[in-house]
Amino acid sequence: MATSDAAEQIRLRGFVHIDGEKFPRPLRPDALRRFAATWESLAPDTALLDGGRYRLRRYGRLRAILNGRTAQFTALEHTAFRQDTNPLYRGRSRLFEPIQVLDDPVLRHLVEYDVRVAESLRPIGDWEVGLHQVRIVARGGDAGLPTPEGRHRDGHLFVGMHMLARRDCIGGESIVELADGTVERFTLEQPLDSVIVEDAAVWHEVTPIRAAPGAAEGIRDMLLVDLNPYGG
Repeated sequence: MATSDAAEQIRLRGFVHIDGEKFPRPLRPDALRRFAATWESLAPDTALLDGGRYRLRRYGRLRAILNGRTAQFTALEHTAFRQDTNPLYRGRSRLFEPIQVLDDPVLRHLVEYDVRVAESLRPIGDWEVGLHQVRIVARGGDAGLPTPEGRHRDGHLFVGMHMLARRDCIGGESIVELADGTVERFTLEQPLDSVIVEDAAVWHEVTPIRAAPGAAEGIRDMLLVDLNPYGG
């Protein structure tokens, strides 16, 4: 899907759901597979308030400057992550292990797509990009919770959500509530199945996952992209 078409969907509805088959592919066919493999090195999320062991993650930041057809990326200093719009973590600084692949061409490809969609709606030109590699794991009869806070907003201008892998799990339905109260439901299943939301326009959540029958565990791997004006 062209970035202009994605932006128009967001303008009309507050979000866009993109089938992975329609998402612009990385130039090298094996690059996506190698990038997805970096989810195997994520660290436990020790900030979960429920004491759960179902989430692994890494966090990083980029500055993205758009100038016509060119996009310039600069890695920003690693910092704690704050999300005061989230009722579970309001007032808390969460320090996650840093993303080790901020220069990966597939990551940059996904970020540039999201930034160009956002730029079509808000011509800012200079963006701060927060990046989250997140794996949700469901083991045995225990559920993994992609959004333990429930239906929420993230407190950013735009948020991109990209599926990298989904294995041996059931559940994980995405729910988006529009401004008029309409609720859209769908499940991200294939690599690069994606959602981009204008955060203030919709509410969203993802239902728990569980291991598929006969599987010891199920996983759901996502790259989350927070987009805000660069503040220096």
